[in-house]
Amino acid sequence: MKNHLYWLLLAFSPALPAQNLVPNPGFEDISNCDLYFDQLRKASPWQAYHFTPDVFHACSESPFMRTPSNTFDVQPPASGKGYAGFLTFHWEYDHELIGVKLLQPVKAGKTYEVRFKISRAAAHARYATNNIGLLFTNRPEETHLAAKAHLRLSEVIEESDIWYEVKGIVAVEQDFTHLVIGNFFPDEATEIRRMPGGSFDAAYYYLDEVYVGPAPAGSPPQPYSPPATPQNPVPVIGQTPKPKPPAPAVPPAADPRQTAAILGTVYDAETKKPLAAEVSYVVPNTKTKNVFETDYRTGQYAFSGLVPQAFVLEVSARNYYTRVQNFQAGKGERLNQNFYLQPLNAGQSIALRGLVFEREGTDLDPASFPELNRLVQILRDNPKMKIELGGYTDQSGRVDIARRRAEMVQQYLLEIGGIAPERLRLNAFFETEPSYRQDRAAQELWLPERVEFRILN
Repeated sequence: MKNHLYWLLLAFSPALPAQNLVPNPGFEDISNCDLYFDQLRKASPWQAYHFTPDVFHACSESPFMRTPSNTFDVQPPASGKGYAGFLTFHWEYDHELIGVKLLQPVKAGKTYEVRFKISRAAAHARYATNNIGLLFTNRPEETHLAAKAHLRLSEVIEESDIWYEVKGIVAVEQDFTHLVIGNFFPDEATEIRRMPGGSFDAAYYYLDEVYVGPAPAGSPPQPYSPPATPQNPVPVIGQTPKPKPPAPAVPPAADPRQTAAILGTVYDAETKKPLAAEVSYVVPNTKTKNVFETDYRTGQYAFSGLVPQAFVLEVSARNYYTRVQNFQAGKGERLNQNFYLQPLNAGQSIALRGLVFEREGTDLDPASFPELNRLVQILRDNPKMKIELGGYTDQSGRVDIARRRAEMVQQYLLEIGGIAPERLRLNAFFETEPSYRQDRAAQELWLPERVEFRILN
């Protein structure tokens, strides 16, 4: 394999020279510490030129966006307190591009030394890719899938515990004012490698220490030369190979082996599209509550650095039925849980999953009250809404029990919720189905014995 660029893949490198043409090269300067996803612009003058790259900093008020520990992994910066992050592959969404206007343009006919450091966020993403590169341009907003780069990494970067430096001598064919970093090639032209671990079908990399400067005298662009594999360096004959430097120490509070995390995506149950929602992390019998607002483009949420314990996630969105689910997280666990919220549309049937009845009985346990109160609130918020309460079973001899359970829900709505009786209809159903059926998209089990409500208008 040949390439007109000369580049090296290294684990460590000397400090950046003073003549760096890249402003804010280590993402140290940020406008404020109220960081959230898709806020690369706060590391001015860096810009997101495609989709939603991120910036991370030690001062972040949100634990999701801090260094060294954040939603995506635990990685101290290559230097300083900040770095950026971007997707090079996602099973559904576009690659992300990060760019900046140079302090002064690179000039046609000149050669430049170019380098930047990357590290794979292995805890977040289960894939690794090649094609991470740098492109000089005068139109950064038009570089998505440009299928070209002045510096391109043909090797797949798998490791995540150290920073790799991509380095090359680049000949510039015309004057350029900007540089952009990312994967400029389509998935069909990218090597995408499945890795152990990870929570999302994506490849995500951190970026730090970007440098562009005049090339040293007598160093023209040279052909591609394969690097030694980082996991198994090739020693020079007659020399003893240097041991791999230890990974930077991680404070105990940030050690992923001692904390837990939960990540996932919120979808519309009908369209299966991502949904803007509010995900609340609650520890029962405490005042601990954290809220994550998902973006309508991705629907993704994440809570990391959690104390291993029992907790509850409550997922809500306007005009959707709220979902609540209990979890138990152990040390080092990274849970992956998607939620499918059902819209409050006419004809929609929604199972009341939080109901608890006495074993083989019909009396409601007090643990059912939060679920019933959510239904009461929906009926109060929609005073013209009428519903049918249905008790379901897959055993013909238990139809009466199914009906009585639906009647108990009706009684609660009437007596406790103050709902008018003409707004409620009652029924019981015998389903000749297996003991349960699985909704593969929603990753849920549809229980045979349940109470549902169906919106009639």
